Amino acid sequence: MNRADIATWRFVKIGEAFQTVTGNTPPKAESHLYGTAIPLVKPPELLGGETFAAADGLSEAGRKVSRVAPTGSVLVSCIGNLGKIGLAGTELAFNQQINAIMPNRTRADPKFVFYYCLSPIFVEQLESLSSGTTVSIVNKSRFNSIRMPLPPLEEQKRIVAVLDQAFAALARALTLAEANLADAEELIDAQIVSIFRTVEGGARKCLGDVCDFVRGPFGGSLKKSIFQPSGYAVYEQQHAIRNQFEDFRYFIGEAKLSEMKRFRVRAGDLIMSCSGTMGRVAIVPNEAPDGIINQALLKLRPKAVLSGEFLKHWMESDDFQNQLSENTMGVAIKNVASVKTLKTLSVALPNLETQDTIVSQIEEAQERVSRLKHAYGTLLKELGDLRQSLLQKAFAGELT
Repeated sequence: MNRADIATWRFVKIGEAFQTVTGNTPPKAESHLYGTAIPLVKPPELLGGETFAAADGLSEAGRKVSRVAPTGSVLVSCIGNLGKIGLAGTELAFNQQINAIMPNRTRADPKFVFYYCLSPIFVEQLESLSSGTTVSIVNKSRFNSIRMPLPPLEEQKRIVAVLDQAFAALARALTLAEANLADAEELIDAQIVSIFRTVEGGARKCLGDVCDFVRGPFGGSLKKSIFQPSGYAVYEQQHAIRNQFEDFRYFIGEAKLSEMKRFRVRAGDLIMSCSGTMGRVAIVPNEAPDGIINQALLKLRPKAVLSGEFLKHWMESDDFQNQLSENTMGVAIKNVASVKTLKTLSVALPNLETQDTIVSQIEEAQERVSRLKHAYGTLLKELGDLRQSLLQKAFAGELT
């Protein structure tokens, strides 16, 4: 098809060409309206493809008081997260945040309408019509005013066939990339396990013999009333979990720091999460702010026989994590059994030269994973851009 063919297309307003319906939610207090007779779809469940199921459902009684979209209807989120799209693969009830377009199949191929709603042309119109400052809203009358092309039915079907074929190829490329990334990550994880196995059978020491330990302060020492807008940082569990040292919520003054100096951290110390999300470890970098740990952290300061980087990688290994999991307590929230118990956990202790070699090997393997993830992210963006480009061309009359 060439650009001149678009002159034969009709352009219509959605509300004039199709029936549109805004969804509703039956009263939740009336439990008999809920069941498994029909899915009740909400915006997060519109994932840009065919929609068959939802987390919630309605009973037959609930179906009678809800708005139901027949198979082939196009569902569009018009409140909050605008432009979430789904194509009803079966009969679906849907809530009040969603408008359904119910194409007349003698005028429009449902999938043609669905693809149009995925296109940048539709999304730009939808966003331009939104009102509300806190929550974006496109009411039904504005939604009905959105314009779309309506070429002859055979041309619609041709465009759908071309897009189906192109998107299937993009999906295959993405699946292959995901599989390659997963295989590479599994291979590198196995390599790291193999690296540690070379020292597991060698010399070992109790963690308490090669590190100084401090558990964060308990007993209300860090009440919010002592915090101030700036000063010495309070390290929290998130810093160990995310391995980042820029986002601090709480600070203490110099007098309080002096009282709590045993909890003070310095560059090269390790901090480990020891409540809830257990066993996540980070090394405090040189540029990190001066401060103390809170009650959810353990501070470890390696002695001269142990490299901090080696200890971090060891504590992330299956060997140490298995030891740690055997020495936790709590059901809903896991906690380390005690600092005394932690000190008895064992750590491999090759000589410092071997430790440095192992650190280099592990960090090289992790860098390979990082490069693969970056390449995957780039591919993901490129495939997304290509998908949007194809949709743009399809509805500008440029798809051959």
